[in-house]
Amino acid sequence: MNKSFLFLIISFGILLIILIGTTQGNLIKGQISEIKYHSSGVVLKIEGEEYLIFEKRILDLSEGDSIEIKFKEETYKGKDQKLIEKIIKYN
Repeated sequence: MNKSFLFLIISFGILLIILIGTTQGNLIKGQISEIKYHSSGVVLKIEGEEYLIFEKRILDLSEGDSIEIKFKEETYKGKDQKLIEKIIKYN
């Protein structure tokens, strides 16, 4: 194998790993059962689990809305939390 072909294969592999890593995430679909606004952000309760948004803003969402969220799990002060990265609302 020549060096340029080997370089091309390795570059493609690295690109593929980066793409897989950025598109993977935790997804959940469900209905909002509760919305709580706090001074530090918003808590959505979906399927009995709480998901957090650390932004002070009013959401165009209501209890009973069907949504899909992408979230990541983090530990803060010894407590596991689910932080919302993206919300899609379904009519």
